[in-house]
Amino acid sequence: MTRVCLCRIALCGIMMFALSSCSIGYTVDALMRGNHIVFRLAKSGWFAGSDPVPVQHLWVRQLSDGQPVVWELGSIDYNGRNLRELGYGASPSKMAVKVKAQSLSVGQVYLIELLALGGGGYQQFAILPGPGPAQPIAVLHQ
Repeated sequence: MTRVCLCRIALCGIMMFALSSCSIGYTVDALMRGNHIVFRLAKSGWFAGSDPVPVQHLWVRQLSDGQPVVWELGSIDYNGRNLRELGYGASPSKMAVKVKAQSLSVGQVYLIELLALGGGGYQQFAILPGPGPAQPIAVLHQ
């Protein structure tokens, strides 16, 4: 092959890599803090870091027939609301409550999904029966 042909192949490979890495993945961790469910949000993969996540939309769905939404938030501007943590049912500034938080049931599986600037993320979780008033959270990996 000629040198020009090899350069074109290399350039195409670089462009394909750049285009495939345009979306950003986010991780969502569900945990119990006292008697409250808290979602910890972070960038994942190559873009991982401690920067807040620019959340544009967030849903918590009950995984059952029809997957009803049990809580929904939406940003009031296009850039999203920068968040690192979010308590279930909280109403942070610059976010509008689309569906008011409903009570979560022990043993039921839920899905939290977020749409953030440049990408999104999701996580399944369940609240397990446990000792005392605080119930442990189980994160279900796909």
